[in-house]
Amino acid sequence: MSKYFFAKSFDLYNKTAGIIPGRSQTNSKRPEAYAPGGFPAYLCEGKGAHVRDIDGNEYIDYIAGIGPMTLGYGIESINRAMHERIDKGISLGLPSPLEFEAAERIRRFIPCAEMIRFFKTGSDATNAGARLARAYTGREKIAMCGYHGQADIWAASLPADGKGKGVPLVLKDHIRTFEHQKFDGENCLDAVLSKETGQFAAVTISLPYHLQTSKDFYVYLRETANKHNCILLFDEIVTGLRWARAGVQEYFGVIPDLACYAKGIANGAPISVLCGKADILKLMENMQLTSTYGGDTLSLAALIAVSDFYDTHNVIGKIWDNGRKLREGIDKILSKYKLPYKTAGYDCFPCIEGAALPVNALINQEMAKRGILFRGTGNKYIMYMLTDEDIQKTLKAASETFSVIVKIHDDEEKIKQAIQANGTEYEEIIRTHN
Repeated sequence: MSKYFFAKSFDLYNKTAGIIPGRSQTNSKRPEAYAPGGFPAYLCEGKGAHVRDIDGNEYIDYIAGIGPMTLGYGIESINRAMHERIDKGISLGLPSPLEFEAAERIRRFIPCAEMIRFFKTGSDATNAGARLARAYTGREKIAMCGYHGQADIWAASLPADGKGKGVPLVLKDHIRTFEHQKFDGENCLDAVLSKETGQFAAVTISLPYHLQTSKDFYVYLRETANKHNCILLFDEIVTGLRWARAGVQEYFGVIPDLACYAKGIANGAPISVLCGKADILKLMENMQLTSTYGGDTLSLAALIAVSDFYDTHNVIGKIWDNGRKLREGIDKILSKYKLPYKTAGYDCFPCIEGAALPVNALINQEMAKRGILFRGTGNKYIMYMLTDEDIQKTLKAASETFSVIVKIHDDEEKIKQAIQANGTEYEEIIRTHN
């Protein structure tokens, strides 16, 4: 096993503490979310399915930018398309023809996409979708399932003394939650909508990635939204270009009224999509839903190049095949060591279930020592550029990692000692995840 050093990472980590809240722009990228001390804090480059940290250590990457890198890093055709735009201007004072070209590409493969608008982030798109649904229906309440981003309307579902701090309390009366994969009972969608009948503008859902979901549930969502005259909005930020090219609406064959995409839509370039029925989207012409950077030509060029790549390569098939190989291999390792964990989720986005939080941090630490960036027991973002050799190296590292864990997995004090031996702030990991 090669020795991995993180001196530069943690020098910068310490310097950043007083300048950037949380030391990152994204909660999921915060070093404390992994295993600080035994895990890199800063990455500086990527190629294929590999990344390199600022200390020069190289890893096989299953974090993938927290999801945008469905293909991998440094795809030549995408880089070329973006480079060609650099000298021609990124933000122009009038729309670029690339806006039409990119929208046409979206219409080709997303069933619900009669009209399209571009934004920068997933939160931009879901927030616009919620406002548009309220404008179209004249109602204010939204029933949600899953995570939809940072906007106030979604954060209103969180505790006001926790992650929902700063959200106007009045918004809490405009958001309701329903349970995934539940067809009857108090917290099913129909019951939630029926309690305040005629008040809901939209039903929104993002797929709970670690759980298997039936097509019947998505049919139920469509039928229930119709029953209550609500807009059905699919948050395809993660599922788009991964479960299927058009995401779960293609995978399950259930078409929503509106859908949001980001992450894989441009393989890491900052752009998001709100699309859907024309009679709903047309309302945006007279609404304050606008973005200076929504039409930046660099990201549009990337989106078009990504679309071309999907047209000419079996991306979805390879992502699912890569994930299946990884999942089956991990299952064999867990069985070999008789550990009380199991793989779950979908082959395109598998995870490991059953491990307590301290074990999760130890997995991160031990895999990083062996040149693999895992999200512990969390979902693994599988990239198209991942090779069979990468998967075999990953499974070798996983076998060595779980051979360490099997000896101490039921003893939290020993796990704590194993983590702290590598300089990790154990209590900070627990605090961050809670």
